[in-house]
Amino acid sequence: MCETAIQVHGGIGMTWECLAHVHLRRALLSTQVLGDAGVNLERVMAHREIGGPHDGLR
Repeated sequence: MCETAIQVHGGIGMTWECLAHVHLRRALLSTQVLGDAGVNLERVMAHREIGGPHDGLR
């Protein structure tokens, strides 16, 4: 989403007036530090004990 916002605002010549580049950097850093959505979903499922052999999800 951030990359699309940068492309749209860049197309109209307002890239640096929009703070999308700040949000993009934050999102990329968060993904590197905390993991992507799949990693975090696995963490939640393990914490909640979902997806084990007893519930038929895996």
